[in-house]
Amino acid sequence: MKDMYRGHRDFDEAGFTHMLKKASSVADPGYWSVGDTEAERGDAAKYGSMKGFTELVDLLYEEVKP
Repeated sequence: MKDMYRGHRDFDEAGFTHMLKKASSVADPGYWSVGDTEAERGDAAKYGSMKGFTELVDLLYEEVKP
């Protein structure tokens, strides 16, 4: 969000699409899959706690930061 603000991007679909297009993980449904078993679970599903969510945000930010 801070990079969108600094880049004078609107907080709309086009703005988010532009900022997130570098993050291939965001577009991969398998990355977000909850699955029934550990083998079916995507990487993002492994970050279920608030601490995990913070770690996931950091990982995704590494993909999109300028």
